[in-house]
Amino acid sequence: MARKKSPGITLLSNGRFRARSRRKGYPADSHVFDALEDATEWKANADAGKRHGTYVNSKEAENTTLRAALKAYLGEVVGVKKGKIRLGLRRPATGSVTLVSWAAPPFAEGAVFPLCCDT
Repeated sequence: MARKKSPGITLLSNGRFRARSRRKGYPADSHVFDALEDATEWKANADAGKRHGTYVNSKEAENTTLRAALKAYLGEVVGVKKGKIRLGLRRPATGSVTLVSWAAPPFAEGAVFPLCCDT
């Protein structure tokens, strides 16, 4: 049985905490945390972002792979520029990497970037 700890935060039966953020005009959002402090901080940040119009829903980034984001960029941004270079995606490994897991991109440390030029 889940118990309310504070408005928008519920203690689950497994000892974790679910924080929910709801505001008119924004999608309802919730995350589960191990610590009450983390849940409280996330809820406060989500509510403040929605109140000030700066809220970004992280669910899309959690569900979007790097390959899908690069394909969208190539089609929507590079595809409409004059004098564009044809770029192709070489590595299928980018299909399983989500944007959230790329907080510190490995190519910043000297690894090969998963794009190549097909001029």
